[in-house]
Amino acid sequence: MAYCFKEPDDIEMAKIELTDDTETNQLVIRSNQEACVIYTANKITAPTPINSGRHMTKYQGITFEMQRKPNYVHEAMEYLTDDYYTFTEYEIL
Repeated sequence: MAYCFKEPDDIEMAKIELTDDTETNQLVIRSNQEACVIYTANKITAPTPINSGRHMTKYQGITFEMQRKPNYVHEAMEYLTDDYYTFTEYEIL
């Protein structure tokens, strides 16, 4: 499922802000994309080794895939002739 932004062209405005429950870590994403698909590591059934003896468990991973609106190629024919430029900035605070 894609989440569509209300103001997709405003790259100064943060599209996504994610903060942990202690408010010590924050991720801010800015983009000129119109939508985002969010994936979590929800298919992990047992602790999975990742590196240096650490393990990942269910829902400990998250990915944000910034993209154009779903079905864009069928609704906006200018994609065939216009140059395509995308901007996404990930800021870790």
